Amino acid sequence: AREDRNQIRKQFSVPESAVVGVYTGRITREKGMEELWQALVLMDEEWPDGLWVILVGDGDFRALMEQKISRMKHAERIVFTGYKPRVVAYLHAADFFVHPSLHENLSISILEACAARLPCIVTDVGGNREIIREDFGMILPARDAVALQHAIIRMCSDTIRQQLRDALEQETFEQFQDDQVDRQLDLVYERLLCMDGEKV
Repeated sequence: AREDRNQIRKQFSVPESAVVGVYTGRITREKGMEELWQALVLMDEEWPDGLWVILVGDGDFRALMEQKISRMKHAERIVFTGYKPRVVAYLHAADFFVHPSLHENLSISILEACAARLPCIVTDVGGNREIIREDFGMILPARDAVALQHAIIRMCSDTIRQQLRDALEQETFEQFQDDQVDRQLDLVYERLLCMDGEKV
């Protein structure tokens, strides 16, 4: 993890002292990228000390988002990596994870961030509350750039991140392990079969 952190930060000229927020996934409007851009613009006049943002992924909103961000004063602090098959190195390089999706099922990206022990900013959509609790993450309303701006600023606090990380370290996420998921699927199938038998 330390090797990944050093390598990625060196590759993109990110200082070791920087506070890095990372997003991994598709760069599309449905993933909340327009709201993320708006939140970054809101911070541009008073950019938090040491903040860098790395966006890992590709999608149909990427070109427009890059164009809009290029006009910002702090554009050099926002890195677009494009699609990467191995995102874990970028998670290891970061200090927190941001996922402002407008809708979601059960996000693998958020689970990967939790496995990397990153405090997460997520929107209150789909299954996100099944993964993230407010003692180790921040849960925001979707489509709210101002709330996202404030959450990112809060994540720049070493104290707040440490509090969230300490709580996250206690979480096992057992319910998402393969055997637990298989057991839950078996129960669903059994119920469906029983319902089907009742109809007959």
